[in-house]
Amino acid sequence: MNKIHPLYLFGFLVMIALFMVYQNGRIQTKIVSTAQKNAQLERTGKHIKELKEQWKNPKKAQKRIDTVLSQQVFRTKVVKKERKKEVYRIELKELTAAQLDRLINKLLNESLNIKKIKMTRNYDKNVSVYMEFTL
Repeated sequence: MNKIHPLYLFGFLVMIALFMVYQNGRIQTKIVSTAQKNAQLERTGKHIKELKEQWKNPKKAQKRIDTVLSQQVFRTKVVKKERKKEVYRIELKELTAAQLDRLINKLLNESLNIKKIKMTRNYDKNVSVYMEFTL
């Protein structure tokens, strides 16, 4: 009776093997899940980096503003363009409602940091606009 029966030993080894297979499967699913989370995090990081580059480039921001203002509709309406350090100021006079709507739509659809917008109604149909952009 002091000897261990070989079937018990074989059963024990089978149980250990099954337990190892089960643990291996659990660990593999965790690894796959973690790899997917890492890939998503990497994509998010790249997207954030691209957005930072897009929003924090003063030369590109000024170029986007100047591109909008250089359109024929706005070119004659621009009274003043001034850049001081990290602030770009523009002033437009005598804009009609349609021109104002078009200007605001163009500028708001660009990735720009608008610091201040001041609109003054001159007459029934004309508006003056003063804008400050953070570069």
